[in-house]
Amino acid sequence: MVRELRASDEWLGALYVLIACGVVVRGAAGEIVYANPAAEELLGLPAGELRGQQPDRLWTTTDEAGEALSPAEQPDTLVLRTGRPVRKRTLGIVRPDGTRGWLEVDSVPVFGPNGRLAQVVSSYVDVTTRKQAEEALEHQAIHDPLTGLPNRTLLLDRVAQAVLASRRQHTPVALLVMNLDGFKEVNDGFGYQGGDAVLQEISERLKSVLRASDTVARIGGDEFGLLLPVVDMDGAAVLAGKVLRLLEEPVVVQGQTIDLHASLGIALCPEHGDEGETLLRRADVAMHVAKRDGSGYTVYTFEQEQHTTGRLALASDLRRAIEHDQLVLYYQPKVDYATSHVTSVEALVRWRHPQLGLVPPDQFISLAEQTGLIGPLSRWVLNAALQQCQAWRDAGLQIPVAVNLSMRNIQDSQLPALITALLETWKVHPDWLTVELTESMVMADPGRAMETLGALRTMGVRIAIDDFGTGYSSLGYLKRLPVHQIKIDKSFVMDMAADENDLAIVRSTIDLGHNLGLTVVAEGVENETTWEMLARLGCDGAQGYWLSRPLPEPDLMRRLSESPWRVQQIGALPSPNLGRL
Repeated sequence: MVRELRASDEWLGALYVLIACGVVVRGAAGEIVYANPAAEELLGLPAGELRGQQPDRLWTTTDEAGEALSPAEQPDTLVLRTGRPVRKRTLGIVRPDGTRGWLEVDSVPVFGPNGRLAQVVSSYVDVTTRKQAEEALEHQAIHDPLTGLPNRTLLLDRVAQAVLASRRQHTPVALLVMNLDGFKEVNDGFGYQGGDAVLQEISERLKSVLRASDTVARIGGDEFGLLLPVVDMDGAAVLAGKVLRLLEEPVVVQGQTIDLHASLGIALCPEHGDEGETLLRRADVAMHVAKRDGSGYTVYTFEQEQHTTGRLALASDLRRAIEHDQLVLYYQPKVDYATSHVTSVEALVRWRHPQLGLVPPDQFISLAEQTGLIGPLSRWVLNAALQQCQAWRDAGLQIPVAVNLSMRNIQDSQLPALITALLETWKVHPDWLTVELTESMVMADPGRAMETLGALRTMGVRIAIDDFGTGYSSLGYLKRLPVHQIKIDKSFVMDMAADENDLAIVRSTIDLGHNLGLTVVAEGVENETTWEMLARLGCDGAQGYWLSRPLPEPDLMRRLSESPWRVQQIGALPSPNLGRL
C-alpha cells in the first residue's frame, strides 16, 4: 500500500510539472507541501522557499474590487475549514517583489483513507491580460477618450452618489455645466486636431482648481460638467469665478495665441432638484442663459424653464398637483435659546413635478398668486400641516407648526372660518398653529390685515411677522398689529459677524421686539458663531441651516434625534400654553 501511494504521488508530481497552470498543495495544517514550476513563476518564489510556509506570510491578495483579503478569506483556507471546494475565484495578487497580477483560483479538498481532510490542492491560472482588457473596456465606457475625464454616464453616477450622501448628511451639492464660447471658430480655424488640443488644455486647467472630492467630466463636444459635493451656492459661485479667471490666460494652438471665454450654469441640490438628470438639465438651462446674457455664470431659476413648459401648461400642472397630492411638506425647526427645545417647525411646500422634479416654493408661489391658485394651495398646506401636527401629537410629541400665508390669503374674509374648520377636523389646539406673513403684505392693506389677523388671534392662533426688517413697515402699525413674534430676516443675520451695520440692525430689532412684548426669532443661522452672538444679544429663538435645513418629516425626526435640540413630550409643558415660540 505504501509503495502504491508513493507511486501515485510520483505520478501526480510528474503530471503537475507538465501542466501550464500553477499547482500548490497544502497539508491539513495549512502548510505548503508542494508547488509546481508554474506556481513558482506565478507566485514569484522558488518551491524551496514555498514549502513549509503559510501562504499569507508570503504574498497578499485582494478581491476584484481591490479590497485586501484576510487569511481566513483565502480560497484554500476556506476549503481547509469547510471541506468544500471553492471554484473560479478571481484574486489580485501582490508578490513578494511588489509586482501585481490577477489569478483565477480553484481549490479542492483531498481526503485520506480515514475520511479526514488530508490536503488542499489549488490551481492558479494567470488572468492578468484578461482583467486588464476588461478594465480598459470599463474605463472606455465611462471616460472620455480624448481628455481621459469621466463622461456623462460616470458623472451622473457620481451625482447620484452625492445626492444620497446629501440626504444622509443634510449637506448641499452643486453641479455646474460649462460651455466654451465660440469654440466652433477654433475648429474652423485650426481643424479638429487644434480643437482637440484646446479641449485637452482646458481639461487640465479645470482639474487644477478642483478638490480631490470633486469631479470634472466632459459631457459633450465643448461642454464640461463639474460636480462639487458639500458646496452651497456661495461656494459654487466662487468656483465659477475661478474657472472664468482661469480661462483669461490665452491658449497656444499650433503656435498661435487665442483667447477663450466660457459660460457656466449652476444648479443646486436640494434647491433645484434631487436627481442627476434634473440637476444636469437645469444647470444646462442656466448655462444657456449665461451665454445669452454674457454674464459669465448664472444660477438656475425656475423662470428660466418657463419658455419650455408654457405658463398656462404649468398652471394646469400645479392645479393637478394640488388636486392629486403631488405636493409635499418639508419642515424646518425653530429652537428656543432658553430651553434648547424645538418649539415649532415651519412647514414649507415643495412640488414634485413629474417632469421637472422637486420644485421649491419660491419658483411656483408667484404663479399660484397670479393664476388664482393660491387659495387652493394654501388650503392644501394648512390641511397637510395640521394633519402632521395631529400625527405628532398622537405619537406623544409636542411639535406645533407654522404656515406661510400670502397677501391674497390675508385679504380672504373666509380664512378664519377655513382655519377653524381644519383645526376641528384634526383636533389641533389653535395655539399649535402659527401663521407667518411678511410685513410688506401687512402694509399692502393694513385695514384688512388688522381685521383678519385680529380674528385669528381671537381664535388662539399665533401670528408671526416674517422677513422683518425688509419691508419698511410703520412702527405705528406694528405696535397695533395682533402679532406674537417677529422673525429677523436672514439677510441681516447671515453677515452680522462680519458687518457692523447688520449687527446693529439685529441688536436693535431684538430690543424693539422685546419692548413691544414680542418674541424674536433669527432666521438664517448658518454657523455656531452666529448662534452664540444671538444668544448674547438676548434673541429668543433661531432657525437656519446650522440647526437643520428643511427636511421631509422622516428625515427631520432622524436629524433631531441626532442633534442637541430636544422635542418636547406631550404633558411636559402645561397646555395650551406651548412656550414662547
